[in-house]
Parts: sequence; structure tokens; C-alpha cells
Amino acid sequence: MSEDIQSIQDKIYDFLKSKGQLEEVDTTLIGELMFNIELIEKCKHDLRTEGYRVNVTVRRNGKPYFVKNQAFSAYQSCLKNINSILISLGLTVRERQKLKMALNDPDNFDNIMNL
Repeated sequence: MSEDIQSIQDKIYDFLKSKGQLEEVDTTLIGELMFNIELIEKCKHDLRTEGYRVNVTVRRNGKPYFVKNQAFSAYQSCLKNINSILISLGLTVRERQKLKMALNDPDNFDNIMNL
């Protein structure tokens, strides 16, 4: 993990601790957030160096055939994931309590979350 990513992770932990909102389930969410941030940076680099479209022609003298760079799709997915995780980390105290109860009683998960 790069120093920048580690710094972001530390700040998130510190923020949640200072608000009294850090829960055990946040470890997984924060880990996934860091992974998505790391991946999105790689996708940005690829898009900047390779472009939005890439030539996938296999024959040396063949007509160029361009397709959308797969890094763009990965970038969009990471962006959605990051947004979703940040929203999850911002759960209200009541929602966090429900989630905590539901995780402790998986058989009644849906009932507890729909209260």
C-alpha cells in the first residue's frame, strides 16, 4: 500500500474514531475503499497514457480497429464503488446499530434491517 493510500486510510479511521462511529464492520469497508482508490488511480494512469480508445488490430497492415479502453469501464465501476462505500461509512448511529444487530443475528437480518 502506498504512503498516500495509507494516509487516507489513517485519516478515515481517525475521523470515524473521533466521531465515535468506528465499528468492526468498517474495517472491511475501509479496506475495499482503499483498494478501489488504488485501482482507480491505475485506471486513470492507463487512460491518460493509452487513451479512451485503443487500437486492437492484430494484423500489421490491417485497418485500425478501435474499441473503448477497458480501463474506462473499470474506472466507472470503481467510482461507483467508492461512492457507495463512502455512503455506507456515513450511516447514521441508528442505522449502524441496526446493522450491528443484524450481523449478530443473521437469521433475522432482513427483519432487523427493515425496522
